[in-house]
Amino acid sequence: MSSSGGGPMPGYGPGAGPVPPWAYVPQVPKPGVVPLAPLTVGNIVSGVFTALQRYTAALFVPLAWVALGSAAALSVYAAVAVSLLHDVADDIDAGSGLTDEHRVLLTGAAVGGALLLIVALTAAHVVATATSTAVLRHAVIGRKASARQIWAESRPVIGRIVASVFLVSAIVAGIMLVSALPALLLGIATGGTPLTVIAMLLMVPGWLFATYVQVRLVLEVPVVVLEDMSATAALRRAWRLNEGAWWRSLGIPYLVNLIGSAVAQFALVPFVVVGVIVLISSSHTPDTYGAESVPSVAGIAGFAVCMAVGSLVTMMVTAPLTPLTNGLLYIDRRIRRESLDVALAAAAGIAPWPPTAGPPAAAATPPADAPVPAPSVPAQPSAAPSPDVTSDAPADAASDRPADADPAPGAGPAAG
Repeated sequence: MSSSGGGPMPGYGPGAGPVPPWAYVPQVPKPGVVPLAPLTVGNIVSGVFTALQRYTAALFVPLAWVALGSAAALSVYAAVAVSLLHDVADDIDAGSGLTDEHRVLLTGAAVGGALLLIVALTAAHVVATATSTAVLRHAVIGRKASARQIWAESRPVIGRIVASVFLVSAIVAGIMLVSALPALLLGIATGGTPLTVIAMLLMVPGWLFATYVQVRLVLEVPVVVLEDMSATAALRRAWRLNEGAWWRSLGIPYLVNLIGSAVAQFALVPFVVVGVIVLISSSHTPDTYGAESVPSVAGIAGFAVCMAVGSLVTMMVTAPLTPLTNGLLYIDRRIRRESLDVALAAAAGIAPWPPTAGPPAAAATPPADAPVPAPSVPAQPSAAPSPDVTSDAPADAASDRPADADPAPGAGPAAG
């Protein structure tokens, strides 16, 4: 058959030669929430929300206990504050105005409540970071995990997580302080001259470098949890492991948190509505002539408790997002640089991976007069323990990786 130009179609017709067979492309296995291959942005985003769906109890039960304890502590504090500020409210209703003693009591109550809320949010953040990262040890290979099991794995590393977060925060704060030091010294020495304004421009490179360092070290907590390292060792390991992936480490967590923040706003609405209702229903009119309706101390305390509990709930919704994203970024970096997918496939019972040959050949059809072979007893497979999902890849792992697939220089073996 001829083409429109009159010649034979390429690959067809006389003398075209044999047609090469279709190349065998193995399907990338996906035993868990992500495929065992270098991860795309879509893989990481879908993996985060798939992990939230499959491991809901393991992720949120420890957080729920922290939130319940925090809500109870905030409620007790609000009750104590109402009893202490009752006299202040009576004096205001009588029209005597605020005295210095009243201002001290009000300021102390507000500062105490704010500090208690900060402690509650920090505790929830640390627990969410530990449990969410520990869940990925099971989620990437599709292994089930209970809330009790995840908490047992997370509890021993909480201290090191706090130390690593404090260490990174101290480094970032130190960089910003050093960049602001020239402007501060010039301002003190000259009393605020145009030189001080010029020196303040030196703070911009310092802030940019601090941001670079903070993003470059986002893999420190996954290294602490999944490789069982100390905070200082994890700092060096995370810096080497995340080389060449700064923009991914900045953009992907931002995208995931943007989605989570939209969901959290809807979760906060009921608490705002209830708080406003409590505040309005507790309003009353003082005895002084011409005074407008004002809320009672109990109403203000109820509104504050509703907002605090709402903040805890929205934090519970969004708290696992960042550690899950950073954990999947860590898995991606080790797959690209250290062929971690080989160890993960073995742990999931998929071996060997990547395959080194094409599809199995079709069995030959025996002749019609061939004797029927006797049934053989299948050999029992040996019960070999599956490797830990965070173990290093074997030395003979496949090497067809992207350009950054060379192992990081000086990267030590990761503990399981």
